[in-house]
Amino acid sequence: MEEYNDIERLLRPGRDIKASPELRRRVELAMDENLMARSARLASPRLRLRLRPAAWGAICAVMAVAAVLMIFVIPPRVTAREMLSWGDAAFREMPDFSMTVEVRTRPMENFAAISLDGELVTHRMVVSRRDSSVIWRIEKEGRVAAGDSTGTYSWIDGLNVGWHTQSPPERIVGYFSNLLFPEKIMERELLACSPESGVESRVRRDGDKLILTVRAPALGDFSNPYMLNATITESENIRRYEFDASTKRLESCSVSVVDNGRETEVLRLKDIVYGGMEDTLPGLPENVRFIELDSPDSPSGLAGLGPEEAASVFLDALRSWDTSVIGKAIDLSVADKLYRDEFSGAVLTGIGPSFRSGKGESVFVPYRLKMPDGSVRSHNLSVTQNSVGAWVVTGGL
Repeated sequence: MEEYNDIERLLRPGRDIKASPELRRRVELAMDENLMARSARLASPRLRLRLRPAAWGAICAVMAVAAVLMIFVIPPRVTAREMLSWGDAAFREMPDFSMTVEVRTRPMENFAAISLDGELVTHRMVVSRRDSSVIWRIEKEGRVAAGDSTGTYSWIDGLNVGWHTQSPPERIVGYFSNLLFPEKIMERELLACSPESGVESRVRRDGDKLILTVRAPALGDFSNPYMLNATITESENIRRYEFDASTKRLESCSVSVVDNGRETEVLRLKDIVYGGMEDTLPGLPENVRFIELDSPDSPSGLAGLGPEEAASVFLDALRSWDTSVIGKAIDLSVADKLYRDEFSGAVLTGIGPSFRSGKGESVFVPYRLKMPDGSVRSHNLSVTQNSVGAWVVTGGL
């Protein structure tokens, strides 16, 4: 019977499994009677009769867990124990780090925006961890975002107005929120995989590297394709990550958008440096007034109108720069800084039917303006209802 003792010892996990409660919950929910029965049928009846009950129990348990993880998160090329024990190394206190990331976008666009035909724009990110707190900063030409325990801030260089929210960083920096916590990428990506979501993943070992590949569908309603491929989440995309197998630290990352069967790389991690950071990061600029995005009453919005009517009222107010109207739809300090010089005197010449596109709450209204310089501007105004159902302008100028 010694050989069966050896089998039992081999199948018993060699160290404590450290997984998040959610990952454990996913495993436990899937380990139902049907799965146990199916796992039992995979074993040879002859082997089952010869093994002691304890050894057979160990085999069933390991087979069940492995089967669950293969169904939900990983292929058999990387062991279930290796995935569940990711926390042994990955969730040790992460050192400070800095990274350089290149994104196909436009410099002045928000951090979530991508452009398949855009140039690669360099983004620099620094993350500092002190006493369980995380302080971070991301900047590119013309735009900066930063965060700490008081929330997420963003502003445009040269503009004395910025924005603040208590919402998760994803609201401001989009996909960059994943890179703020590289030690959580593996678990978060694997937990997102399910037949319902359409997200597929593959983990493989290549020498001393663990390589995770995730393929995800575009999220949102694209019956009108206007927002398709406008952000990473609103695109069919392939995310590729490479980790050091021993330290579990992220070493490389890229995201490609699949459009009409063609892959375009829209994000790449150029370099990442762990440790050796300064004790403090630059603070918030003192000359910037931050608008509270979470405030339900700022701005008050254009009430009692449909989206086309609200867009028409707002755009028509540009002609005389009527602040009593403009200030209801957009913060006046932002409008004065960003739009007054260009749009004051513009004449509205056409409004089209509104539509929705993508995963956001915005409604888009096509418009046409005759600009003060005589040119014609055709675009889609983005409007969103605030907490009281009034329309505010969120983009498209």
